[in-house]
Amino acid sequence: MANGDGDINWEAIDPALRPSQPQVATSSSSPSTSTSTPPPNVQQPNSSAARTSRPRHVDAAEIIPEVDQDGKITTSCNEQQRRLAKINVKQPLRDLCTTLQIKVPKNANLEKLRTALLGYWYPNSISLSQTAAAASTSQAIPIASNSTSPPQPCPRPGDTSNASAQKARAGNESREDAGSEDEDEDVGERGNDEEQLVHEFGVPGAFAEEILGYDEEHDDLDLEDDDDFEVFQTRMRVEATQRAEMNRRPGGLRTQQAMVRMIEEFIEKALIDKIIRDRIIDEHFLLTFIKFNAERPKRTRKGVPIPGTILGASQQKKLFFGALRIRKEQEASDVTLRSRRPSTTVTVWDELRARMDNALKKAREGLIPSEDAPDITANTFLASITEDQIRIITLKGFLGHRELRSAVLGFLAWTSQNQSGNRGDDLRALKLAELQPHTFTHPNGESAIKAILGLQGEEKAGKKGLRTIINPVYTAFIAHNDPALCSLGAFSFYFHYLFDYKHLTEMMEIDWSINKSWRGVRVLHGPKSPTTPFSEQSMYNMYVHAFKKVGFESRVKVHLPRHMLGYRQEAMGVDTLQTSKLGWSRGSTYLDCYAPAIPLPAVLGAAGYKVHEVYDPVWRHVHVPEQFLALVCPMAEDIHESICGAAIYQEVPNSALFKLPALANTDVRNWMKNTFPSALSVLKAAAGSPVDLQRVANEAIRQALEESRVINSELKREVQRLVRRTSILSPTTGFSLDSYHSRLSVAQGIDLSSRLYTATDENIVLSTTLPSLSSSLTPLLPAVEITATSHDGDSSGVYEAPDHTLRAFVSSSPKTPNSPRARTEVDLVLPPIAAFSKPGGPLLIFPPVLGQKSVTWDAVFSLIHQPQLLWDVYKPSKTLDQYGDIASVWRCWVHGEAVGDGDGNQTGVKPPYQLLEQYFKYKWRKGCGKAWERFREIPEYITSWSSSESVSPQQVIDELEQLRIIEKVVRVDNKSQTIKQTMGLNALTKLLAEQRKKQAAETENKHPVADARSEQDGAPSEEQGEGQAILTGQKRKRAKAVGSRRPPAEVKNIVQQ
Repeated sequence: MANGDGDINWEAIDPALRPSQPQVATSSSSPSTSTSTPPPNVQQPNSSAARTSRPRHVDAAEIIPEVDQDGKITTSCNEQQRRLAKINVKQPLRDLCTTLQIKVPKNANLEKLRTALLGYWYPNSISLSQTAAAASTSQAIPIASNSTSPPQPCPRPGDTSNASAQKARAGNESREDAGSEDEDEDVGERGNDEEQLVHEFGVPGAFAEEILGYDEEHDDLDLEDDDDFEVFQTRMRVEATQRAEMNRRPGGLRTQQAMVRMIEEFIEKALIDKIIRDRIIDEHFLLTFIKFNAERPKRTRKGVPIPGTILGASQQKKLFFGALRIRKEQEASDVTLRSRRPSTTVTVWDELRARMDNALKKAREGLIPSEDAPDITANTFLASITEDQIRIITLKGFLGHRELRSAVLGFLAWTSQNQSGNRGDDLRALKLAELQPHTFTHPNGESAIKAILGLQGEEKAGKKGLRTIINPVYTAFIAHNDPALCSLGAFSFYFHYLFDYKHLTEMMEIDWSINKSWRGVRVLHGPKSPTTPFSEQSMYNMYVHAFKKVGFESRVKVHLPRHMLGYRQEAMGVDTLQTSKLGWSRGSTYLDCYAPAIPLPAVLGAAGYKVHEVYDPVWRHVHVPEQFLALVCPMAEDIHESICGAAIYQEVPNSALFKLPALANTDVRNWMKNTFPSALSVLKAAAGSPVDLQRVANEAIRQALEESRVINSELKREVQRLVRRTSILSPTTGFSLDSYHSRLSVAQGIDLSSRLYTATDENIVLSTTLPSLSSSLTPLLPAVEITATSHDGDSSGVYEAPDHTLRAFVSSSPKTPNSPRARTEVDLVLPPIAAFSKPGGPLLIFPPVLGQKSVTWDAVFSLIHQPQLLWDVYKPSKTLDQYGDIASVWRCWVHGEAVGDGDGNQTGVKPPYQLLEQYFKYKWRKGCGKAWERFREIPEYITSWSSSESVSPQQVIDELEQLRIIEKVVRVDNKSQTIKQTMGLNALTKLLAEQRKKQAAETENKHPVADARSEQDGAPSEEQGEGQAILTGQKRKRAKAVGSRRPPAEVKNIVQQ
């Protein structure tokens, strides 16, 4: 478009940007003498109007130089520089460069655009020195005082000005810096207010923010320069690599951070030992790193090495791939590393596999010194979990937690994972907005099933691929056959906790019409914010606590339901292809987006139903009063029939779950305790529950067996009578004195136990006739009916309570045979039958016979052979704070804890804990040290103080109650008031324990000579360990307690004060 002389091809320019023809004189003058009139809207550079106001729109005449009739430029280069300096808007200059096909950077500033245009119009006369001089005298806004010189204009064919420009760059930078200082002072005098700057430079609208907010410090590189372009390429590669690394789950990012810390530790040690020379991760680095990991021991959570251990194969693999992720970023910074210093060679892979196999073999064969070999049944179907174990873990583990939040979230996590087959981290990623109601058809095509779908869209980065849309994975939750394992019931508790207890709507100011106001809320969230994911460690600790509480051991914790899914599919009656679809499985688009993605047989099997069975949970049909339903989530009416709180209340009435507002209501509790059980039994009987039918059949079989036993006994009696009557006809059979007297006593009603017969000649009576026994003396006995009250008159002294536990009669058997044995409120609570069986011996079926007299605890304890089973029955049913006062704790210690039925009536009493300690010592409470230590602190303190001070226990109790009262000064309405608060029993226990340990430490410090004397006398010390005790044949003495539970003097002084 322009030749070497500066001619412009105006046909290639947009007509809107072409300049108007100058006014040519009418006289016959030569073209060289023609004068051009400047545009009327162009002002002089030094005029005050140029500094105070600028036009809103820039005309083409202000930018393009004037030309004559032949197309030659008539405006001088300096004049055009001053005209361009007045243009403070980049867009017209950028548009003109695009029209003229001038290549400029995308984010080029005003100075670069001016230089490019001047270099296009005046290729032979423009120089960088002239450009710098023009820039210093212009009235444009100074971008940055420390900015570098502008880059060269785009090269043109045949243009040689760039070489000279590069030579003049060094001298030009100093002049630019000097000129920019004056501009900075000018801007500082005018101020930096945005409105003032807009008014000052006349650039309102969209251009104002672009110009006034421009920062040249972060300006792009000059992409025309090879070195700068290479830096730009490297920066783009590094940013892309870092962006890909951040596209991972939060758990993966935290794992990589831990791997980086370990790798940095290795690098520092290796550089000191000079086994590596730099931080580049190449083949040599990986070989030394693999060897280091294979030979170092494991560490505790605090980073302390554990002697005699090695890293497992899984940990070695994580560390290796963590190093490869760092290598990716190094390769992005330097692409030549792939050829110069390769990393993942065949040698590296072979070394990693060899080290991992070695770690696996050592662990499996038990060759690690400080670790035992794993269970041989691990990762096999023999290590499966039964339905009864799942139920026990639910009721006693998760629902038995003392805190409400842990009980609600733990119950929800456990039941949801068992029904959906999800892993722990998959459930933690579930959001509240992803829970949607749905109704699908039963596989029989007849009944409808209401469900909650979890539209889970968050997943690991490795599974995403190059997707253009997000297809969520469906997780279905339906009502379970057993209400204690129902995920819908757990969601009902969760919603009630979230909206009625925590008040989520008010806390987050949610507008339900705006999705983004509540889209970030997670189902399992942290304690501080509902949008924070539930911590991995918190969920792990919750599962560990639940498993430990019921005595269940498992190497897998949070992922156990997913791990056991394949083992349970046979009991579920579901095909393997169906169970494999549970959880976060991903298939084709059709399986992801449409209904076949829900494996209906597997969902029903996880809920306790076979495909051929009718899906209709009976417990959902119990009528619930409307006023009770209004207490639970009044904003959601469709979840009422999924409430299973009453069914769970029958199993664990003391669960923290019933601290929720609706379930803590007195009327609701009375209904759950009295009305719900009877209504549920009626519905189950009407529905023909398999369990109820089996119980009826078992009862009928028991009656038939009892009748058969009676008939067999009568037949045996008749046969004996027949043999007796015909035995005289046999010549080899003699006379039996015992048989004669036994028959005679039966006929006359004589008690043989009151007489003593001796086989003398005086007692022998020979007779040829025997007294006949009347049939009325041996009537046919009716069939015995075995019920819970059938043993009242039995000599065993044991009966079964309504809660299916055993009781022992305190009252003796009545002397009249027809009167039943009376039950009292203080009947003894017996342990399970297994406690009376000898270890390793046969398991007893019936409880022991305790006789017709009054049963005592000494008689019961003498028959117990397995005291470790007593804790589950005799442990305290409440926490210390729930007992309320010290007298209740002392009553349990001395007299025993009372046991009642569901209506609150006392039906029995547990043994005194003092008597249990005296008889069984520590054997009856193994594995529960902390709970028992807290409980026994107060009773033993009362016993010790009462004995040492020779006072009654009641006096000690009264003084401790006074100690619990704390006076506290508070300000109410700007007035100081003294209020009294009662210290909890847990706090009192802690106070007594601290004082006891403190006094024990002071006593030990006062008598160090006694300890030294005991060591000189030959007593084995703790450093000698167990080996010397084995060599000498002596039993190792138990370690001395921290301090005896005798009344410390400091606590006495506190009480007396």
